[in-house]
Amino acid sequence: MRLFVTLLPIAITLAACTYNAPPEVEMESVNNNRFLVGEPIPLRFSEPIDPESLAIRVWPGQKALYDVEGRLASDIDPVLDLCTVTTSPCGRNNDVTLTMTNGATEAVITVKEGALGGLGEPLVLEIVGDLADRSGHAKGVSAYFDFQVIDEDWNTSIIADNDALSGDDAVPREPLGIAEGPHLFYMQAESPVKLTQHFWCDIEINQMTGFMVALCTDGDAEKDAPVNTMDPAEIYLDTGPEGYIFTFTGLFVLDPDEGIIFETNGVVFAQTVGPIYFELRDMILRGRVVVDEKTGLSNWNGTMTVSEIYYEVAGKGTTYPADMSNFLVFELTKEQIPEGLPRACSKDPCSLVGGRCDLLDGEWPPPEVCSEGE
Repeated sequence: MRLFVTLLPIAITLAACTYNAPPEVEMESVNNNRFLVGEPIPLRFSEPIDPESLAIRVWPGQKALYDVEGRLASDIDPVLDLCTVTTSPCGRNNDVTLTMTNGATEAVITVKEGALGGLGEPLVLEIVGDLADRSGHAKGVSAYFDFQVIDEDWNTSIIADNDALSGDDAVPREPLGIAEGPHLFYMQAESPVKLTQHFWCDIEINQMTGFMVALCTDGDAEKDAPVNTMDPAEIYLDTGPEGYIFTFTGLFVLDPDEGIIFETNGVVFAQTVGPIYFELRDMILRGRVVVDEKTGLSNWNGTMTVSEIYYEVAGKGTTYPADMSNFLVFELTKEQIPEGLPRACSKDPCSLVGGRCDLLDGEWPPPEVCSEGE
């Protein structure tokens, strides 16, 4: 009885104390998370916040600027330095605004053209960890979101039609000169689960029309390497029972202001990882191609968007909303190309992997980029 009397006040005190979780923030999906220049970029909070606590930065999103721990090189400056509701409009020319809406449960960012660098560049939005609710309870840790600002949506569903590529806007007068052949694709998704993806891709391009076909084979980090390594020497070509192939098409265009930009057709990327089956639905890649001045090798920097993500575990499926992740595709040297890499213009690449193989519908090899007899 004495023990009960002693513990009762403690139990009452604990019952009266409830955990006050700090506010959470999400970037709302608009147009599958690809934001047209000038349109609002909405943020939603789990509860009303203190508007004075909201602060944002925007960082470059090129994967090569980050180490395997996800840390940005110390000499890299933000694209947009600290911006608050009070200091808005922000940026060099006051081209970024941050405003609160809906009783401090939402905020809106608007960006004018050029305010965050070139259109189509991969970007990272930081919501600074000072974010707090009205009682002053702060989150304490910054939240980060990959995103991208573009000037227009391409109707890439037309790109397989050669007649549709005959206009002056679609067909360059000279060959594009984009590197073809083996590349390594790297991406690290953060939600709904953290997942690193490596693909060994063979790429064929019609240099006059800009039409592209990519055949990508599963790649996995070596046992002793970091799972998110970007070093080709630490990634092996997986053609075993769990290895797989998927394909996608896209269009490259030479823009007089932005250089060579690209967008891919939407595709469903399906994969099984251990007990988890997932689909990235309407997966689209958008970005630009740059050539390294020192090596002469090309890099594709951009952002992947999906309309939704489907996860299934033990027969129970869950659908998650639109999301986006920045990615890097880089050209390989001859020494970095893995032996036995399936090629886009081979007649039967599926015979080279033991797992799933998703080729394009229609004729294979694709005649738009492959010559007969390749």
